[in-house]
Amino acid sequence: FIPFVYMFFFSLSLSFLDLLHSILF
Repeated sequence: FIPFVYMFFFSLSLSFLDLLHSILF
């Protein structure tokens, strides 16, 4: 598994969580 892809998905999930948090609160 490529570390770059892992980092990409990690940052994507973080941005998604941040967006979700901004929507809920």
